[in-house]
Formats: sequence, C-alpha cells, structure tokens
Amino acid sequence: MVWCNEGDTCRSNSEEEVHEDGEVLRLKLANGNFKSFVIKKKKTPPKEDKVQSYGHLVLELGVHFKALLSLCKTPDRERGLRLLKVTMLHFKANNWMSKYAYEIMRLLVHQYCILSEQEASEEFYALFVNTKGKTDSHIPCDLQMEYIVKCVKKHLKHMFSNKTDDFISKRTSAISAISDISEQFDRVSHVVIRSKRHSDLSSIHDELDMISDLRQLRPFETDPGRQHDTFPGISRKMENQLDMNLFRNWILQQKIKFATELGK
Repeated sequence: MVWCNEGDTCRSNSEEEVHEDGEVLRLKLANGNFKSFVIKKKKTPPKEDKVQSYGHLVLELGVHFKALLSLCKTPDRERGLRLLKVTMLHFKANNWMSKYAYEIMRLLVHQYCILSEQEASEEFYALFVNTKGKTDSHIPCDLQMEYIVKCVKKHLKHMFSNKTDDFISKRTSAISAISDISEQFDRVSHVVIRSKRHSDLSSIHDELDMISDLRQLRPFETDPGRQHDTFPGISRKMENQLDMNLFRNWILQQKIKFATELGK
C-alpha cells in the first residue's frame, strides 16, 4: 500500500495501480499526481561459456607443460619452485589424493623450511643430469636412469648363458669404458654411422585436423550459455575446483609432518 502526503485527500493506492517502467517506478496517487522512484534491478550474471572455458583451460595447461619441459633442459631453482607450486595446485584440484602433489609438497618443505640454501640447491639440481656438457642439455635424473637400465639390458642380452653374478658385475661396471672404446674405434677407423629412420609418425595431419575443428568450434569467442558435451561442468581455471581453506589446512599438516622426517 502507498499512502499520500498529509495535504492529499487520498487514503491509499493498491498494488495493481503501481506500474514499473524499466528502472523507474512511478506511483499514481489518488489525487492524480505521479511520483517517480529510481530502483536498481539486480543484474543477473551472464551465463558461462563452457566451450571457451575448456579452450582457456587447455591453453593454460599446455603452456604450463611447455614451461616444465623448458625447465628440464635448463634447470633454474627459483623458476622451478614457482612452477612446482602451480603444478601442485593443478594436481590437488584434479585429484585431492594425488601422490604427485604429496611429493611436490615434500620437496617444497625441504627447499623452504628444513634445508640450508646450499643443501636446498644441491637437492634441486641433483634432479637433473647434464648429458652433453652444454647449457641446455639437461635431462631428468629418472630418465637418465632409464637409459642406463636399457643399456645394461642390452649388454646382458649378449651374455647369453654366461650370466653369473661376478660376470654381470664386471660387465655392468665397465659399460662406460666399453662405450668410450667403441666410439674411439669408430672415429679412428672412419666408420660412417647411418642415421636411423624416425620411429614416430609425423603429427602434421593430426595438427591440421585439430585446426579444422578449432575453426568450427571457435573456442575463444564468447557465446554465453554454450555447453561442452564431454565436460559440462568444466571451470575456466583449475584453481576454481579447489577448496582453498581445505588446501591451506592440508599444507599446514604436511609442513608439520615433513619437518621432522630428516631428523633436523
């Protein structure tokens, strides 16, 4: 009900006589006068474009993956720790029980809380191996171990039935010397090493198919309300899927847990 001023002869105005015109509310009084009030409408947020969110998320993860590959070639501790923090966020957002996030957290506690600066640098750079003595020729330490295991299996294969413990120990301990001798022999005797055919197929056709699909989907053009068939509930960023309060509590728990595992 709307009441008039004291000088007016009207008593009240029913709600049916109140008209809404855009953002201006006009009230008709009983004496025939009109009074306007400005009202603010609640703005409804625009609907999210799930296809665009998918495109941004794939682009973000792809760039982050390329940064990790670059880190493996040219290790840098400060840059590596920043990338590991973001990687831990992604792993926890994807799977709360991720063992990779757990191990990254262990390394970060060592780097920031437990070890000295010298020990932290030694631990970080021990994760990589420089195979050619150049600035950008590092590989991960576990990948180097895979190469060593492959080389050991190759030598053991040619031992045939003579696989005793002593002979295996002698053969594997001399692998580096055997490699140096064989390479030196090839250089002296001018052996031409033929290049091998690439075992991986060309990806040019797959890339062209992807470009064709992207031209049809237009993932970076905003279309409110557009849905992704495979990922209907996808978020624009991985961090949006993570409860930050639970994540902070988890970090505090792991800091206390890892603080005493080295006996310091």
